[in-house]
Amino acid sequence: MSFKFINKIGMLLVISILVLTSCVSGGKRPEMTTKRVPLPLVKSALQIIHSQRHNTGGFSTLWVSPDCSNLVTISDYSQAIDANLDQPVRRSGWYQAKLHFDREDRVSHLTFSDHGQLKDRDAATLQGAVESMAWDEKGFLVSFDDSGIIYRYQKPKSITGLAIASSLNSIPTIAYDQSDLGRGNLGLESITLLHDGDLLALWETESDGVSAKGRLLKTDGSQLNLTYVAGASPGGATTLKDGSLLVLEKRWLGATKGQRLRLVRVNPNDISKTMQQQEISGEVLLDQTSIEYDNNEGIGSCVRDGKEWIFVITDDNGDWTRANVEDKGYSRQRTLLLQFSLAELSSKL
Repeated sequence: MSFKFINKIGMLLVISILVLTSCVSGGKRPEMTTKRVPLPLVKSALQIIHSQRHNTGGFSTLWVSPDCSNLVTISDYSQAIDANLDQPVRRSGWYQAKLHFDREDRVSHLTFSDHGQLKDRDAATLQGAVESMAWDEKGFLVSFDDSGIIYRYQKPKSITGLAIASSLNSIPTIAYDQSDLGRGNLGLESITLLHDGDLLALWETESDGVSAKGRLLKTDGSQLNLTYVAGASPGGATTLKDGSLLVLEKRWLGATKGQRLRLVRVNPNDISKTMQQQEISGEVLLDQTSIEYDNNEGIGSCVRDGKEWIFVITDDNGDWTRANVEDKGYSRQRTLLLQFSLAELSSKL
């Protein structure tokens, strides 16, 4: 047998292994790259560059693994119908990426490793409206901006470690069935799992300075309504290592002012577990408006080498047509991943 023939056999085996690996992990690796970009008051930020915009889309939610090694994000496209889009889109796509850090523990780049598409309960592709997610060891909890219902994408028993993102390939069940507290486009924007297993849900607000409606979904099945004293509209929430909450607030103030970004820390002891219609508030760690910021949608937190980090991801509003953007002289929004040190934020109080 010639060396050339053996070499061909070896190449065929390698190709076969790669194909099988691709099939198992959900298909071809997403074609996205990242580059560092400067932003006001942000020491570390990446722009995620989509090689094919319609195959990825704007990201509406974020989950970061507790050790800061990986992230998972989901695209929603706000349920826009195909006829209103400039091009077909890959709806409800989820994406997993590995985070790479420099010597100062700032993210240098991402490596996207796996992806899929969320399914609805009838096994059809979910049409959109995903806004927030959390992990409760049984799987991913996912909320929507047009319904109070929260889905659970169950973790298969055989899945461990970094493969947990593939739980999002499962057929969902209803984890929490609750009435919708919003009206019109005021949807359920934020969920976060508290250390005792209860789930906090917050709806968005129509304007700044208006308290947001919320609900505590308890492990015993009971539900307690509450109000959150917001400076801007809640867009996401994460639970920190000490049990406190960090709420991401946002407001688009127009093409000349840009996006308002607020990070508010809430003491968990301020959340009563028995009183209906309670009011909660927190300390403002960051309140900044800049044209350099974009539509902040998702937030996650993690601990690396003893330091706690906060990550915020933006939606580039890819379902806006040319008539609403370029034809009006506006620039397209970007998909950004912002990184904050909790210690640096807290030191400014």
